[in-house]
Amino acid sequence: MTQSIPAAAAAGTTHAVSTTGPSLTGRLVALGPTTVAVAAVLTAVEWWVMREPENSACMAATIGALAMTTPLVIARRRPVLAVTLLAVAAVANGLLFGDFIRCAGAFPAVAYAAFAVGAWSRGRSRSWAPSILGLALALGAVMAQYRWDPALHTGAEFLAFGPPIVVLAWVVGTGWDALMARRGRR
Repeated sequence: MTQSIPAAAAAGTTHAVSTTGPSLTGRLVALGPTTVAVAAVLTAVEWWVMREPENSACMAATIGALAMTTPLVIARRRPVLAVTLLAVAAVANGLLFGDFIRCAGAFPAVAYAAFAVGAWSRGRSRSWAPSILGLALALGAVMAQYRWDPALHTGAEFLAFGPPIVVLAWVVGTGWDALMARRGRR
């Protein structure tokens, strides 16, 4: 029985080649520790709000509401996809489960996603198209929340501050992008 010599040994290198991929720590760093922490906290808040006796949400509605916060985990790497998932979840939750209070975790999640879209959607390209699309999707998610969240559609007050907060978060994100580009850290 003969053994073949690995390519790395044949090339004269002495360090081992990893075949397992990045570690869990490496994956978390790539996702962004702040983003993971925000997603975890907002998901826990969403669970708590949906399970409140005043909300009386069934387990399916509670799990559906978690889809309005968990996509934040990918917001650092794929911000437009994250905000798309949040918008789809907001509409789907409203259509499938009706009026439940979800804004405690879901609204801050959309605001954070709007920041992420402003900060990270342009990447190395200078096109504004993904960023503008992400902002439009974030505004759509907020309007879906307004339509199906009884805590938000009690009056027009939410319309005076909800969408502007999302736009402000996006503007702050684009400023963050410009600052990081100037510092060479993008």
